[in-house]
Amino acid sequence: MQVVGKNNEALKLYSRWTQANPTAELALVKKISAEQGLKRFALALTSVENALIHFPDSKGLQIVHVNLLIRDGQNDTAEGLLRRYFKDESKNLVVQYLQGQILLNRKNYKQSLPLLQAYYDKKQTSESARYIYAAYVGKGEKPKAIKFVESHIEKAPDDISNIYMLANEFLTTDNKKAQLYFGKMLSITPTNLVALNNLAWLQYQNDQLPEAKATIERAFKITDNLPQLLDTGAIIYEKLGDIKKAKALINKAYKLTDDQRSLRTNYNRINAL
Repeated sequence: MQVVGKNNEALKLYSRWTQANPTAELALVKKISAEQGLKRFALALTSVENALIHFPDSKGLQIVHVNLLIRDGQNDTAEGLLRRYFKDESKNLVVQYLQGQILLNRKNYKQSLPLLQAYYDKKQTSESARYIYAAYVGKGEKPKAIKFVESHIEKAPDDISNIYMLANEFLTTDNKKAQLYFGKMLSITPTNLVALNNLAWLQYQNDQLPEAKATIERAFKITDNLPQLLDTGAIIYEKLGDIKKAKALINKAYKLTDDQRSLRTNYNRINAL
């Protein structure tokens, strides 16, 4: 939430700056960056296209333009502009990386992989790691994809988006590894309620009841008004034999949720005890 707040404030600041001076290139670039940070990609695309009217030869703006078109699924337009903007720079690492993304979008996984890998080998960004993961999965090589991201996280231990991706990957297939990666998430963002809830559920599934209780109570110290947390807490206390506590939690969850069907099985079972 803090990052979103900072991006909102930054966007307001750079919007005022660009209104006062529409041809201030730095302000335009910062404004577009803030829009991307807020995931307002359509707005960012409009902004970069307007900025290119004033700075048609700006390589930075051209790269952002192509990247936003790729993100928007406009692969043919992106490829055409990539060739036009960088007609004499086909070997440029960033140009090849953008071409790799276009090929990935087109499901040309085998062709995209070496281009994405070449960029990753130099930059090792979170985004490039995700693209390589997607290319391996697209090729039908999921074990390779997982091994690659695990190796990436060893080199980039604070890459929370890829840690979260792996945690979810292992959620129903490898309890021990899922706990490891949700634990890594919590070492970076200690109040992450998704990670706390999922870790408590995994500990419950693995009969680590004292640990599950401690984890869900840690979540309750942050909030005790989320149905998903209350539901997880209810089944943990049920298994611990504290039926009174389990009933209180599941009944509260049932009242708070907008989707009572998702809780009905636990609600009926616990209240029948």
